[in-house]
Amino acid sequence: MKTKYQINLLIIITALFVSTIESGVAQSPSNPCNEELVKLIDEQPKYPSGQEGMIEIFDENATISVSKKPTNYEILLELVICTDGSFTIDRVMSEQKLSETFYTEAKRLTGLLEKFKPAMKDGIAVANKHWIQINFDPKKKLKNRN
Repeated sequence: MKTKYQINLLIIITALFVSTIESGVAQSPSNPCNEELVKLIDEQPKYPSGQEGMIEIFDENATISVSKKPTNYEILLELVICTDGSFTIDRVMSEQKLSETFYTEAKRLTGLLEKFKPAMKDGIAVANKHWIQINFDPKKKLKNRN
């Protein structure tokens, strides 16, 4: 039989869990921002020069050719973007089995990016997770390289 203290503690824990889900706020053990990660946002994080600018950085610096179109060499990177726009890579994944070379190159290219404009909620910058995709086309010739 549960004591009154155990029942009250269970109610408090349940209420905290439900309020966290309803507010769209989640704590992540891999959150480098030391800020609450907000899931329900008004504006997505944005790269300063847009998607095209990001692709241009990837294309100009890649050691494996990058494609603007989806290919069967796609890598998804989940970024944790902090309120100041700084970011870290939280997860790297692909639907295909790719060599470690592609994952290493995707991480290296992402490291060349400048800070993002952070996500917004009610006009305030918030920490958020955001996915970016890098498409590799190993058949395409690299720009300015042999």
